[in-house]
Amino acid sequence: MKKLLISSFILLVLISSSFSQTKNKYQKFQDKKGLVFYYKYSHSNFLNKKSPLRLILKIENTNSYNVKVNFVVDYYWIAIISANSEKPRTYCIKANKNIKGRYHKLHFSPFEFTNEQMLSDDFFIELSGIEITKVDDCKKIKNE
Repeated sequence: MKKLLISSFILLVLISSSFSQTKNKYQKFQDKKGLVFYYKYSHSNFLNKKSPLRLILKIENTNSYNVKVNFVVDYYWIAIISANSEKPRTYCIKANKNIKGRYHKLHFSPFEFTNEQMLSDDFFIELSGIEITKVDDCKKIKNE
């Protein structure tokens, strides 16, 4: 009986962890000149599942050289641009590396939209004004 309880507990832990991982996986949505852009949604307060969602990006540099990238995040509701991240963001990404999440300030909070709107099929994001430049050294460029 004890072995059955332990086995059941381990099985439940494995199943719940696999559900949480698939829910929070990055999804590819755009690529340009060797940069691949991914996104996912996460609650702004990790412990509060009713907190507003925020957009988190991941940028992967598949080039063999460092790049600087500028872009603006556009939010579309029912195929009409409704909002954007306003000022362009600038990032430097080393060759064959990626940057992601809050540490690199790749999180955006489109508070104009409810969680239900952001998760609906009528809401989507796109990057505009993408400028990619080859650079020698990322230390000289500040990620904004």
